[in-house]
Amino acid sequence: MKSFKNFKKLKPADLAELMKRGEQINSYVYLIQSLNMAKAVWVNSKLQELGLSLDEQYQIDLKKGYLIPVPKEAPQPQEPAQPKV
Repeated sequence: MKSFKNFKKLKPADLAELMKRGEQINSYVYLIQSLNMAKAVWVNSKLQELGLSLDEQYQIDLKKGYLIPVPKEAPQPQEPAQPKV
């Protein structure tokens, strides 16, 4: 059994700084998620304006502005599920 004497402890100020940085990271994650959602809503509205199907997937050429339909792949025969190890 190990003794607690071998462990080092953070100072309260360092612990508070670590927790603050973790909260900042979480807030950035939420910001990125909300920006991605806003982008998806905007793209969907543009697809509807152009009369394109929302059921299709499109590749967007950002240099030329083309919306290129992505062909649907033929359904692949499903293999039996492998148990996860």
